[in-house]
Amino acid sequence: MSNFWIGRTVRSYVILAARCTDDASTQWGVGTMLFLVTAENIDPGYLVPPEQTFQIIEQAVIPSFQILAGWVAEGKAKGGTFPGERGGALVVDASSVEELDRMMNQLPFFGLVKWQIKALMPFEAVIQQLPQYIAGARQMMQAGGRPS
Repeated sequence: MSNFWIGRTVRSYVILAARCTDDASTQWGVGTMLFLVTAENIDPGYLVPPEQTFQIIEQAVIPSFQILAGWVAEGKAKGGTFPGERGGALVVDASSVEELDRMMNQLPFFGLVKWQIKALMPFEAVIQQLPQYIAGARQMMQAGGRPS
């Protein structure tokens, strides 16, 4: 049985994301985006009888995990479930926010969980931008705190 269980509270599971733009990237496509996506089970409590819960698992949860496993096999994602928890994590490679949205909406359990999506900035871009931020802040300090 999977670690994702309908009808019980679920800890968040994560799909990571960031933009990959350097030519040195061999794992992910150049110019693609990666996204941090968290999801939590929407707990129906005792409103769903056990037999219906089993049907949901068979008809939505398992097929969703099969799609996610397919993304991993195709190189579009990496990840899995958290051992002993009802959640997991993936790093998803998408060319745009729209592509990620199409991918997520393919998941049969898409409507059964609460999703949060955040694009991440690659470390390479941060490394390049931080010196510029510092230089700008120093200029502002020298100008009496006003932007030049």
